[in-house]
Amino acid sequence: MSPGVRMESLEVSREAAERARRDLQPLLNTWIGRLNEYPGFGAWKREALGASLDRLDIGVESSVPHGDFYFDAETERQHRIVSSYYALWAAQNDIRDSGYYFRRFPFSGLPVTKASHLRMCCELYFNRIHHFRERWRAFLKVMKRSGRMKALQEEHFIEALADRFSNEIAARNRVHHEAAFDDPDISALTIAGMLARDNDEKGWGLAGSWTYRRACKVWVRRVEAAAMDADLFIGVAATLMLASADFLKVD
Repeated sequence: MSPGVRMESLEVSREAAERARRDLQPLLNTWIGRLNEYPGFGAWKREALGASLDRLDIGVESSVPHGDFYFDAETERQHRIVSSYYALWAAQNDIRDSGYYFRRFPFSGLPVTKASHLRMCCELYFNRIHHFRERWRAFLKVMKRSGRMKALQEEHFIEALADRFSNEIAARNRVHHEAAFDDPDISALTIAGMLARDNDEKGWGLAGSWTYRRACKVWVRRVEAAAMDADLFIGVAATLMLASADFLKVD
């Protein structure tokens, strides 16, 4: 696990990344407060909330989907930047959350094998990394176009993330284009499941359960490490916003 990330001339340590996120958050909170005072926006949000709550009424027809709200050009530019940052942050949280899917097998007594569940969890994790990479690209594009960072060499930032998550990205691409994910533990679980299906006098089911628990612990550690490194990229994003998003510093 790297102590920090270097992207061309920008080098951000874990401490600097955490400090940037901490410094950015109160500025975002203040900006959101100003946004909520935008004419008509508060009423639109209340209507949106009401439309969502309507869907929770059992036996009641869903309301017409709530429409979009349109800001003036400058506010829309600011909103695009802030939204892209929060979308990246949400993707990082999704990486961390994917670790919980490995923590227990919820299909006892159902026709879902441990091998199938482990494979699904791994593929979910790979897809979360893919989502994070795509939102990282989107954030950098927004910063270059709407954040007025015309000199931003986003390819260096994209390459840094691709290098860190190269194994997960390669695995996701193989799953997407070639075949389901497989590794020695999944293969072992598949074999153990077949051998234990009819007569398990030799304890194949127990061996499979032990292998499943051990493999899941390994994957949880891997997911947690990935989430920590994704968090570092959030810090880089915060650093870029602090450097260029002047509208956040308006009193």
